[in-house]
Amino acid sequence: MSTTKPIHLQGIELGKYLKLLEEHAFGKKDPGHYPKLRFICRSIATRLEGLPQAAETYGQALRSKLHKNHWRTISKRKMHQMGAGKRDIMTTLRLSYEQLLADLKECFVSCSLFPKGYVFEKEEIIRVWMALGFLGAGDGGEQMESRGKKNITQLMKTSFSRDGEERMEDRGKKNFTQLLKRSFFKKNNESPGTYLIPGPLHELAEFLSSGEYFRIERSEFDDGPIDIPLRAHHVYLDINDLVRASEELRQITNLCSLLIVGMIASSSEKLIQKLEEVLGETTHLRLLMVSELLPTTLAQLKRLRYLQILITITI
Repeated sequence: MSTTKPIHLQGIELGKYLKLLEEHAFGKKDPGHYPKLRFICRSIATRLEGLPQAAETYGQALRSKLHKNHWRTISKRKMHQMGAGKRDIMTTLRLSYEQLLADLKECFVSCSLFPKGYVFEKEEIIRVWMALGFLGAGDGGEQMESRGKKNITQLMKTSFSRDGEERMEDRGKKNFTQLLKRSFFKKNNESPGTYLIPGPLHELAEFLSSGEYFRIERSEFDDGPIDIPLRAHHVYLDINDLVRASEELRQITNLCSLLIVGMIASSSEKLIQKLEEVLGETTHLRLLMVSELLPTTLAQLKRLRYLQILITITI
């Protein structure tokens, strides 16, 4: 019986990684003769977060033409756009992903709902997994749903009965530890007790989600139309995009997660009305993150398992 050797995903320190990337990108040429290209090279090295396999792939692509416009084009490419083959980055990362157990795979891919660079606490992400049913849901979940019909504020305190919650939280902690140990998560040095998904692995999660997890980010859509795949079950968007996205959201028959960033209180009356309409027609929602409560609408969300109030600080 053969075994697969684990693939190590730990990143190299930035200074050493930049040197490695430059070796692949410049070959025998002196990087000192190309100051503008070195600046672009450093930005790429920062984005790739020390992943050795990526240095070779991106370096070879850069090396094909030592020109500023070409390097800028390469710097904007995501990993799945960097060719295909036995040695391409996405294939390497996916091999590591395939070594995960099924429940760990679900937990990891669900993180693509959050934007790249999103900082989270362990307890927060475990609650998300609990709400989406990745850690199992027994009688405790049904008991919570029954109580929730009588008192919606219970959703702010717990998602399941005490015994069921402890069992699922234990599984969630084990899953979190495994993903952290295998470098799918990393500690956030700027804020102790919080975590990040390394950039290259976040791109992998996006690639694997196949549209089931969908983010609407203003930098991508600007003022144009917003097209949400009907297969999307989990959606992240800015409150200012809600009016344009509301009809698309209402057409999703199995919307399970909705994350809305931005202050609702400062929004227009029309926008708030659209939000009420979307939530009013959503019958399968299990996870909701908003900047404030909308009590009249929340009372209708009988399958809701996790409600988080996002805090927006204006300086």
